[in-house]
Amino acid sequence: MLIRNIALLLAAASAGVPAASAGVPAASAQSGNAQTQIDAIVQSINGGDLGVVEILGVPPATLFRVNVTPKCLDSLWDYKLAVRGRCLESEKLRMALSSATIQPLNTKLDSLDVPTAIVFYSKTAEGQRVASLYFNRNGRHGAVNNIPSSFDPDFFPRLKRALHPCVE
Repeated sequence: MLIRNIALLLAAASAGVPAASAGVPAASAQSGNAQTQIDAIVQSINGGDLGVVEILGVPPATLFRVNVTPKCLDSLWDYKLAVRGRCLESEKLRMALSSATIQPLNTKLDSLDVPTAIVFYSKTAEGQRVASLYFNRNGRHGAVNNIPSSFDPDFFPRLKRALHPCVE
């Protein structure tokens, strides 16, 4: 399994994975700034419209010859955990997202190494993606959808604590 994913990751990195396969609608990835995308998640929670949160990732000890970009992670994750139900309406999750301080990161999306993603989907029948948050190993840098971003030091730990009761 790990060998297969490494081979696929290398193939995707060398050939380039099309933006459509990343699962992020081009319009939402281009519109607004990162903070606006976070606000859209909070609005979905407040409106009771958040349906599923998926946590995607590769194990922390896994080493690759290329960076795990958001496009690669969307299609080549090693684990995926789906969270549904009342956990998505928790005040901790709402507060973690509302208090986020996000700054633009002056780097190219393809140069990011983001082994973890938290993907938010709406309750619609299509399960439309509201926003995707990608994090590097220390949780300080990553992307909001396709916008390279820098996060405050406590943002990723707060999100993990907010989702932790849901995955026990």
